[in-house]
Amino acid sequence: MHIRVPGCILFIVLLTAGAAAQTGKISGKIFDDETGDPIWAANVRVEGTSRGASTGQGGEFVILDVPVGKITLVVTHVSYQK
Repeated sequence: MHIRVPGCILFIVLLTAGAAAQTGKISGKIFDDETGDPIWAANVRVEGTSRGASTGQGGEFVILDVPVGKITLVVTHVSYQK
């Protein structure tokens, strides 16, 4: 699934949920919308929680213990709009 964020594309690869813990995992990659290059050192966080991660050189990120349900991801980077 691709989600367009102003100036970049967020690609969510996996969302899994543990039945007992009621938390899941989100992993994905963030790319520049125009060039297709991965964006590293971006911050990705789950809105309304303290959960988040920074992207690696390939634009990848993993966030663990995400509450199950509908969430909003906020992506920030110094060179891009929120």
